[in-house]
Amino acid sequence: MPTADELLSKDHPFFRNADFIDDPKTASSRNGIPIDNQFRLLREDTIGRIRDELKILTGKKPGHHKGIIIDGLSVTGVEMGTDRKRLPLGIVLKCKGELPHLKNIYLKKRQQFLQDSRHILRQGNMACLVIDGEPAAFPTIHRDEEGLAKTAAAITIQFADDSTLSYSLSKMKTAENVKLVQLDSAIFAFDPFLGRLQEMNGLPLEDELVYWEAGKDIEGPSFQATKVVRGL
Repeated sequence: MPTADELLSKDHPFFRNADFIDDPKTASSRNGIPIDNQFRLLREDTIGRIRDELKILTGKKPGHHKGIIIDGLSVTGVEMGTDRKRLPLGIVLKCKGELPHLKNIYLKKRQQFLQDSRHILRQGNMACLVIDGEPAAFPTIHRDEEGLAKTAAAITIQFADDSTLSYSLSKMKTAENVKLVQLDSAIFAFDPFLGRLQEMNGLPLEDELVYWEAGKDIEGPSFQATKVVRGL
């Protein structure tokens, strides 16, 4: 998951250009440079989508935000699961009333409605915690349908690290307004590709693509369909 510092940073991202590959000093680790660059490019694409969404939320960019916005929240407790099934520490935020989508639905039917409407505060979805008008953290949503169905809805969020958790809690102690915004960017779609790039130790055709030099012959493949070609 991207950190709050990454998403709010205004610095230009770091990418290695072709000079790094051509530099003789990088010869021993040259095959890792394209993989690292591809990882950085894909991650920046992920972060860029969230940044665009934040610009729309803050009015810095025209557009319409599709995600759910819950206003007037307060900290009411923590969630750690049960003795049999522990969960990562979650902070429970209490709403002033029911969720906007549940206002016209009877209390007994709300959980079923939430089960049929998974897009509402989707499990594992990234959110933006806005404290007094400023984005403070980007937790993920732990979807507790029983809590969401209450008249004073309870929303559980989980933080990626302790420092962000501590910072958010300290800010919320004195905050006048706490808001949670469900981000619409499907960053989970990028995770398998980013994970695979992190696992890669070598680059296919690296001798031809990375280590080739002018005047150097490219060897043929180890497998050749000689019999098939001759038969033609």
